[in-house]
Amino acid sequence: MLLSRSSTEPIDPELIPYLISDYRQELYYELAIVAALVYNIIITMDKEVKYFWSTPGAFVSLIYFLNRYAGFFSALATALGSSFHATERLCNFSTWSEYLADWVTILSMDYILLMRVLALYSQARKFAICLNTLFFIEAAFTLGNDIYSVIYEQVEVGEALGFAFCGLGQVAPPVFGTLYWSAPLLFELTLMSLALYKAAGFWRSSAGFGGINLVKVLIEDQAIYFISVMLCSAAKLTGYWADIPLDSNVRIFLALLSSTALVSVIGSRLMVHLKEAAAIGVNEGTSYRMKTLSHMEFA
Repeated sequence: MLLSRSSTEPIDPELIPYLISDYRQELYYELAIVAALVYNIIITMDKEVKYFWSTPGAFVSLIYFLNRYAGFFSALATALGSSFHATERLCNFSTWSEYLADWVTILSMDYILLMRVLALYSQARKFAICLNTLFFIEAAFTLGNDIYSVIYEQVEVGEALGFAFCGLGQVAPPVFGTLYWSAPLLFELTLMSLALYKAAGFWRSSAGFGGINLVKVLIEDQAIYFISVMLCSAAKLTGYWADIPLDSNVRIFLALLSSTALVSVIGSRLMVHLKEAAAIGVNEGTSYRMKTLSHMEFA
């Protein structure tokens, strides 16, 4: 642990080079993530303008902007917190911003996935009540976990060799992080199972998804997003429970994989895919003639 301004506990001199190296590596990969997100925003700006700028106040557009830019804000806040000249205000801003932006990123995409599943089930009222209840339970639980974790860890500023770093008064037990990431995983697994069950019915009725472009996009995107969240969660949990040396490259790999920036990029692209699939359905039609497809309703 770094030496806090309110603490007189000495630092092991042999640990200081590893701490400086660790913070330098963390700053570099966070800046790399910010650069990658800026690049992604630039190369996809034409589709953002085409599909979302025309109706910026629409609910789907708001969810898109939240998902797309909350991930960027989280990466930027984390990079600021990796400064070598940190202040107490900067550390608190970075920590709270990172936690809340990650929370918004995950929940905004979970809500879109929820709306997709409800569309497959024709917005059945009781079904919608059950899934919305699960969503709000997930939201409340993860937000409460975030707030408790930040308060428990007591963000502090540590000093060593003239540098000032953001540090923690104490590290939250790994079970906190495990519970946090278990909630969205269970919710998304539920949505994935329901989507696959409904998709199986479409598949059997139409001998495949060849003429159901919109349904195909719904299912494929759901699977891609679920896999990305699984990878992010697995990296997070490994970091929580595994005793990884400070100078290990494994720490950098896990940090990159566990960044919600990946979830943000995939989430925003999936929403564009759905818009594109809907446009194809309107402009080119579909060979799917079953009555059930016409019953798909998006809120």
